[in-house]
Amino acid sequence: MTKKLIFSIIWLAVVVLIIMYFSWNLQIHPDEDIQKAKVLFVNFLSGRQEIQKLSNYQVRYGKYLNETGEKIIRADYFCRYIKEGWTVSDWGNCYFQVKVNLNTEEIFNFMVNGDA
Repeated sequence: MTKKLIFSIIWLAVVVLIIMYFSWNLQIHPDEDIQKAKVLFVNFLSGRQEIQKLSNYQVRYGKYLNETGEKIIRADYFCRYIKEGWTVSDWGNCYFQVKVNLNTEEIFNFMVNGDA
């Protein structure tokens, strides 16, 4: 195995572990808070050059309270078309995350994975 392939496998394993961690710590809530967040996310993300069309992604939402008791919604976006057998270094723009504070409607921590 080449060093690049080994690095890609390790990086993918780290990403999977991070996703598993957040899936245990963020609860899925299909409620009106999520609906409000979806609207804010779509308005923020529409037309951004660093990501694909939003219809190309599936989304997982999590909701929690920050240290001051404000509602925070986190969204993890994943490409719908990842195929079996593809080698992915760090997912590039096939994975990004963003958060919104529902009390202030502030969008923050928008992060698109880079290209390895």
